[in-house]
Amino acid sequence: FSYTGTPYCSNLPNPLPTYSGGGVAGAFSSTAGLAFVSTATGQVNLGTSTPGGYTVTNTIPAAGGCSLVTSSSPITITALPTAAISYAGTPFCKSILTSQAVTLTGTGAYTGGAYSSTPGLTINAATGDITPGTSTAGTYTVTYTIPASSGCASVPVTTSVIITAVPAATISYAGSPYCNTIGAGQAVTLTGTSGGTYSSLPGGLTLNPVTGAVNPSLSVAGTYTVTYTIAATGGCGVVTTTASVTITALSAATFSYAGTPYCSNSVDPLPTFSGGGVAGVFSSTAGLVFISPATGQVDISASTSGTYSVTNTIAAAGGCGIVSSTNTITIDRKSVV
Repeated sequence: FSYTGTPYCSNLPNPLPTYSGGGVAGAFSSTAGLAFVSTATGQVNLGTSTPGGYTVTNTIPAAGGCSLVTSSSPITITALPTAAISYAGTPFCKSILTSQAVTLTGTGAYTGGAYSSTPGLTINAATGDITPGTSTAGTYTVTYTIPASSGCASVPVTTSVIITAVPAATISYAGSPYCNTIGAGQAVTLTGTSGGTYSSLPGGLTLNPVTGAVNPSLSVAGTYTVTYTIAATGGCGVVTTTASVTITALSAATFSYAGTPYCSNSVDPLPTFSGGGVAGVFSSTAGLVFISPATGQVDISASTSGTYSVTNTIAAAGGCGIVSSTNTITIDRKSVV
């Protein structure tokens, strides 16, 4: 007899001996470690036997005047190879340009296998190393196939690998500069990865850290840097992007000619500003002459006697509209005696 399929993998069906030369079953025995389903048939129990090489003996007892007859044959049982693979760093960011090694553990003849994956992952078929930087972002199944050997068929084992796209974003405030008369929140325009947080420097800007909206009326006039921060996630580090925001204070145009009325021989007067007022462009009803409409200084000698309405107009700028203020001035030309 013989076990023609030897070596046998431990997960195969339990084998029976094959007889030749008119051989028949007697009582089967073996060295320690080999288990039989039945010693009468010689069927070996692969699952409960210890992997290794054995000598099996078939003994036919003496009978009918014939003496005891024995025959021996070898059999080998191979443990089913087992393995596990893993990538300790998963998820990996696409910013990683160096190859990342696989961890392979197991028992039996598990070395010398081949690696493969679902499409999009850059993987070395021989070593299992992956390169995140040249892979497409996504989730992949990596398979390590243990080659067939010693009676055991090939065995596939799998693991999951995630490649994360590098977060990217830009922000902008299309309406900047904003006048501090605007009471409603002004939205940010975000392009790219959402879910980050907003902050600003220096202090003074009223900013919603979740939405990025700014409130000009509650902010101090000035120029600010708003930072949008995407937290570290998916193996990728923190990502930031910035935009500039300017809040403009509404100009005041309030003024007066404190010495009015002015005599024709008075020094040419300049306006006096109050309430934070500044000069814009001065204009008046006909008859009043300015030395400079930019300063509001009146040319007394060139002006006609009378009372005039003078307007100081500050042009729209910095997101703020036109501002104007009006006051009166009187010029009195006395007769010379």
